[in-house]
Amino acid sequence: MIRTLPMVLLLASCAAPPPPASRPVRQTAELEAAIRRASDWLAGRQRPDGRWTSETYGFLKSGQSMTPFVARAMRMAGRREEVERAVAWIRANVGADGSLGNAGDVADYPVYATAIALELDSTLPGARRYLASCQVSVAGHAEHGGFAFGARSAALADSPHVAEISRTAWAAEALGAFPGAPAAIAFVERCQAPNGGFYFTPAEDGNKAGPGRPYGSATCDALRALRRLGLPADDPRILRGLAWLDAHASCDRNPGFVGEGRHWETGIYFYYLAALADVRADLGGPECWKDRLATELLKRQRGDGSFANEVATMREDDPLVATALALEALLNCR
Repeated sequence: MIRTLPMVLLLASCAAPPPPASRPVRQTAELEAAIRRASDWLAGRQRPDGRWTSETYGFLKSGQSMTPFVARAMRMAGRREEVERAVAWIRANVGADGSLGNAGDVADYPVYATAIALELDSTLPGARRYLASCQVSVAGHAEHGGFAFGARSAALADSPHVAEISRTAWAAEALGAFPGAPAAIAFVERCQAPNGGFYFTPAEDGNKAGPGRPYGSATCDALRALRRLGLPADDPRILRGLAWLDAHASCDRNPGFVGEGRHWETGIYFYYLAALADVRADLGGPECWKDRLATELLKRQRGDGSFANEVATMREDDPLVATALALEALLNCR
C-alpha cells in the first residue's frame, strides 16, 4: 500500500491540470491597446501646422518644447506621419543660433527642446553647437561639466546652482561622446552618493530630495547620461546605480524622498517611469519588471487614452506631458 502511494499521488496530480497562469501584461492585447489609445490621443492633439501646444500652461503654448517632446514618443510608437509633420515644423522654427525654445518672451526649456529636436533630426542646423554651448565650462564651478538652462546661464555661471542631472542626461542623449563628454561624466560622478544612487546636483542648495540624498528619477537620468556619454554597462558607477535602483524598486512612486520632499515622489512620477523603463530596457532589471511597470501604468490610463498626474509639481497635470511620458514607458514594456 505504501509502495503504491507515489503512483496514486502522480495520477491525482495528472487528473486535473492546474488553472492557467495569467499571462504577463506585455503578452496581452491590453498593452498594445493602451499604446494605441495613448498615441491616438496624442495624434488628435496635433495642430494642423505640426505643433503640439499645451492647453494647461501658457508658457508651453508656443510648441517650442512640447512639439519635440511629444514627437519623440510618437516616433517610438511608429507614428511616422505625425512625426514628419512635427519635424517639418521644428525645422521651420529653429532659431538662428540653432536652438529651439528661445523664440518667445519666456525661454521654453531650450536644452530639452533642442536636444530632443536634434534626436529627431540629426541635421538640424546649428543645434549641436548650441547644445554644446549650454555646458558649464567655468573652471572651479561646483557644476562644471553639467548642462545649464541655456547658453547664457552656462556662460555666466553666476550662481551656485545652474546645471543639473536631468538636462545633462537629455543633452548627452543628443550629443553622445562629444568633446565635452569627459567633463559631463565627471559632473554626473559628483552627483553619485556613497550608497550608489544619484541626486540632482552637487551644488549645496539645489537637490530636490535634500543635500546629498539620491532619488529614483535622478538615478535613472544619471545612468542614461553615463551610457550615452560612452560608458560600458559594466562600469562600476553604473553597476552601483543599478544596485541602488534594485534596492529601492518601486513603480507606484518615485523613491528616495522623505519628509517635506515627499510631494516630489508623486509629482515626478510619469517622468520617473519613462526614465526607469529606458534604463531597464538598456541595462536589464529584476524579473518581470516590464509587467510590474506596465500594470501600474495601465491602472492610470483614462477613458480617452490619456494620462494625467493629480500633482502639478512638474507639469505632469498637463495630459500632453503625462501621456507622452507614459507612452514611452509603455513602449519599453513590450
